[in-house]
Amino acid sequence: MSTPPDDTDEFVDVLLPTRAPAPWLAETLDALLSQTHRNWRLVAVVHGDARVLAPLILDRVPDAVLVPMPPDAKLQDLLNAGLDACTADLVARQDHDDIPEPSRLAEQVRFLREHPDVLAVGCSATVIDEHSAVVGIREVPNGAAVLKGLRWRSMLIHPSVMFRLSAVREVAGYDRGATHAEDYNLWLRLAALGTLDNMPELLLRYRVHSEQVSRAKAIPRTTRAIVGRSRRALARSRGESLLMAQLRQIAWSLPQIGRGLRRPS
Repeated sequence: MSTPPDDTDEFVDVLLPTRAPAPWLAETLDALLSQTHRNWRLVAVVHGDARVLAPLILDRVPDAVLVPMPPDAKLQDLLNAGLDACTADLVARQDHDDIPEPSRLAEQVRFLREHPDVLAVGCSATVIDEHSAVVGIREVPNGAAVLKGLRWRSMLIHPSVMFRLSAVREVAGYDRGATHAEDYNLWLRLAALGTLDNMPELLLRYRVHSEQVSRAKAIPRTTRAIVGRSRRALARSRGESLLMAQLRQIAWSLPQIGRGLRRPS
């Protein structure tokens, strides 16, 4: 549970969007309560009817900040509303179906303290299924390999990331038009400002299940155009070839176009 901030134990806001029925939310909250880093506050963005989830959240985390959002809100709206409620400079993204390891917050706080140039840091993850059984490992690159790969596709696991709120606000948060790629678009814009990195440690149990948007939905044309602009802006910020940026955009877009064509009518 959160405690008053001090100079030696950085205050962290945990940004968690959720929507009923949220079958794994209690498990996620219990894992947050087991964090070795105690100086955190939960900012729970409740999508739709909050009557079921609000009592569950407040029973476990009484000082949580609840941000209600209407049923028609996009994920980007939820995340931006949560960012508006955050006051800590360090914000940890957390999904309501994933499980943070006990040292997750502590390790990422330590990393960002030791690397003041890094604007956002993710981590590798243990992949679990709907029954919380381990089904694999999802490793992510670190160091210079993050930017190298980011030019082509997302290199950070969204719910594993802790970022500096000041930097995210500098790029105006999540783009409302970047449906199904709101995280990748944010990473591209942050990379135009500074460094992004990953920790190789397995600090998150990442749940794979049938309801995940990223697995079920194609990225629409409007989103692809927004990502393309961010990709070119990153290239300009680093003095790189705009032609190569456009070729990378085409390579990234083609599988999304194919996925859209394969969707049943």
